[in-house]
Amino acid sequence: MDRTSVALGGVLSAVASVVAVLLYGPQTAAPWGVLAGGIVALRARDATDGLFDGALAGLVGAVGGVLAVVGFYALDVYFHVGDAEIAGSVGAYFSVPSVVMLVPSFALGGMLAGALGVVVRDRVASRVGA
Repeated sequence: MDRTSVALGGVLSAVASVVAVLLYGPQTAAPWGVLAGGIVALRARDATDGLFDGALAGLVGAVGGVLAVVGFYALDVYFHVGDAEIAGSVGAYFSVPSVVMLVPSFALGGMLAGALGVVVRDRVASRVGA
């Protein structure tokens, strides 16, 4: 396991997801686990390493993204309404579907991109002769 690439992939996918959600809405949050897996695939030793590290980077990205987006929406409601109880309720309302939908999506995207990225990288390297 390469902790550096897992952390980098997770953080970059979380940041990309948060930026996409803030700019274009919550429907753009899901596909960013592929970014985490692609980053992991650049440094993975083999396909199984890319599979495991991609899933882990996807999970890191999903948790970071969900926490940031839910926190942003809860703060937005708090500043508009001025009631912490309502803001907490809205945050809880948004967090349940986000966790149920995004975490598996990020992990699966990271797994697939991590494993397939290693296979493609190795095939290209063997064809080019590097």
